[in-house]
Amino acid sequence: MGVAELVGRMVGVLVAPLVFLVALVRGARAFHPDGGVFRAEVRATAVDAPLVAVAERLAGPALARLSAAMVRGEVEKPDVLGLGLRFGAAGTQDLLLATFDGFGPRQLRAAMATTDVHDFLHNDYRAVSPFRVDGLGLVTLHARGDGAAGGDGAAGDDGVSRGERLAEAMAAGRARLRVEARPLPPDGDGAPRPLVDLVLVGRASVPPASLRLSPFRDGLGLRPVGFLAGIRWVVYPVSQLARRLRHG
Repeated sequence: MGVAELVGRMVGVLVAPLVFLVALVRGARAFHPDGGVFRAEVRATAVDAPLVAVAERLAGPALARLSAAMVRGEVEKPDVLGLGLRFGAAGTQDLLLATFDGFGPRQLRAAMATTDVHDFLHNDYRAVSPFRVDGLGLVTLHARGDGAAGGDGAAGDDGVSRGERLAEAMAAGRARLRVEARPLPPDGDGAPRPLVDLVLVGRASVPPASLRLSPFRDGLGLRPVGFLAGIRWVVYPVSQLARRLRHG
């Protein structure tokens, strides 16, 4: 464990009581409390040798949870959006991404100004922690939607909700997100490289509240590291405990 991750765990201990109380009172996550769960197919697109093995492990069925971070229900107000992924029939790898780069006030304000809350597919989702990958080193992960709204800024002005927009995109076979890996120095140059395509195919029967995603479910070789990973190592199980106590 690195120094940054250790410091993150100490910070996580300090904020854990607040996270616990919010989750207990809400009966839901402190962030991304509501969301929809969708079935997805993952297709390997990697061409770089170290990434090909990772992409092949991720390929196959998956679940995707799409949600707003702070605004509850279907109200489409300024917010950041989240994309939670569970890969494999056995659910051995989770990835958590969102339309922001960090939890600081300035970062959140910038993210809220650039997030298209009217269209889940018209956004760039990032994992706020880097990942360590065997044979490759550190990478950051991004998921870019194809943009069901066409990117013309008209989303939200036509009376179509983001849920309806997503359903239309799935029915047309264009509900796709491209997942990229960016190898970090000293082993990489930070340039985006294709990893997998994620194609949403329909609603899942899994209740959103029961899909307890964790960045530390890393059985397919993507292991989160760093300061924010340290915070999450503490607060995620605390939040899940509070929700179990609330719902039994």
